[in-house]
Amino acid sequence: MKETPSHRRAALFAEPLLMPRTVWEQVSSDLPAAPAALACLKAEADRWLGLEPLTVTAKQTPPPSGDLHDYTSMAPYFWPNPETTDGLPYIRRDGETNPEFYTLDNARLEKLCAAVPALILYHNVTGSEPHAEKAAELLRAWFLAPATRMNPNLRHTQFIRGVTDGRGIGIIDTNSLIFLLDAVTRLPASSYWTEDDYRQLQSWFAAYTGWLTLHPFGLQEESEPNNHGSWYDAQVIAFSRFSGREEQIARRLERTLERIRQQIRPDGSQPGELARTLSLTYSTYNLLAFACTAELTIKTGADLWNECPELKNALNYLKPYYSAPEKWSHPQIRPFEPRSAAPLLTLAAGHLNDAELRRMQKELYQPQYRILFSKSAISGRKHP
Repeated sequence: MKETPSHRRAALFAEPLLMPRTVWEQVSSDLPAAPAALACLKAEADRWLGLEPLTVTAKQTPPPSGDLHDYTSMAPYFWPNPETTDGLPYIRRDGETNPEFYTLDNARLEKLCAAVPALILYHNVTGSEPHAEKAAELLRAWFLAPATRMNPNLRHTQFIRGVTDGRGIGIIDTNSLIFLLDAVTRLPASSYWTEDDYRQLQSWFAAYTGWLTLHPFGLQEESEPNNHGSWYDAQVIAFSRFSGREEQIARRLERTLERIRQQIRPDGSQPGELARTLSLTYSTYNLLAFACTAELTIKTGADLWNECPELKNALNYLKPYYSAPEKWSHPQIRPFEPRSAAPLLTLAAGHLNDAELRRMQKELYQPQYRILFSKSAISGRKHP
């Protein structure tokens, strides 16, 4: 691949945030020699080139605050009550996503978190300036532009009609931002992505981290004993690293160590996730949160994969079912997609130096480049 000046420009974030540098470099170097995969990435990245900027202000109905800049989503597993004339209060059907969920800001957020990494990766591989410029445009529209930026809070996330206008457990909505920021750390400085843009984005995440750690919703999510609490820790650590709020990391790491001991049995099972109607999905989802925290805290000297045998036990418990999900004996009301385990296997393989994990990851996920930003597949919800 011919190196262009754009390839030589430095990113503004000194170190990769999540996926090891070697993983990005390997994927980027492999793509030019894999025409089918490169064509797939080009088609995906080109599709995002024509995308109108995604914003929280695009929703038709203001949130209870009246401020369109406040992110708004509804609880995905709550449906109209068939026993009342107005359908209120909504009732829970675990694992079954109400289509109304896709009409609010979460669908736009997930689209943003799919578009930006694909655009940045294609730019890194080919040097295409329009793709990097589009990624910068999308980032500014969601986080920075005064007319459209999201307020750094989740006061109205995962509301339940007839019950509440927001819930702490809705904080899990933004865990895709970990993967988005991982890609942003590979976006080179340029005339359209400047140091000032970068500093403003850091400031946004500093403010959001402050909200997460001080607001009652954040404290509620911190106390959740399942994947919600695990992803809370991973988010606070990731956003703290990106924004330079390093003082948050040690406390969250200590809390994660407690969660690992509490949530994973000696045999590797995760009772809090096995109780769900999508138990293989959520067991994977929770372990991915721990894997993210393990990667995010390496610079602190932590080595969770080798210090916490529970993580290896949990991976070994799940691993056979990634090749044969039909043999899973716990509840799983929708088919499990084995490819959704690829990001977990990638992160684990790097620490455990396990050739079998690398082989499984490559077999489960094609094209390979999507391991860099495929978290959303784990949740079991497909966004339009």
